[in-house]
Amino acid sequence: MWFDEWKITHGESISENVNIGLETCTHFLLLWSKEASESHWVERERNSILHRMLSSKNKDIKIIPIILDDTPLPTIIDDFLGIKYIDGSENDRYNVIKAVTGESPSRNLIAVIVKKYNELIFNNESGDVFSINACPSCGSLDLKRQSAFMVY
Repeated sequence: MWFDEWKITHGESISENVNIGLETCTHFLLLWSKEASESHWVERERNSILHRMLSSKNKDIKIIPIILDDTPLPTIIDDFLGIKYIDGSENDRYNVIKAVTGESPSRNLIAVIVKKYNELIFNNESGDVFSINACPSCGSLDLKRQSAFMVY
């Protein structure tokens, strides 16, 4: 899986890394909304994938529109069956995973996500029970340590 925030580190070229992702992906999830329809960056990525898909050697790329609002898809891709992503419910996640993998995801998806979340947020290697890598609410890495004592 290629996700820009996971694959691009400080000092690396954003456009070069995005290009690598576009060249090597097998599935292109187009998160479609009013904002996406107005974004030149999204347009460039979409056009790159379409060009790669339509070239004779790359017919196996799957474009999956994930429709976030009522903004119509561009004519060139409006015949691709998309997924109406309504509220981030278990059903929405199920549909996205099934579209990418071709298989029904486990009903334990939330448990797996919570486990991964805890691995990413909490630093279990430090030995400190309150040691965290990121804010549990927003994911910010800008952490300030506070101490609080509760009296029962």
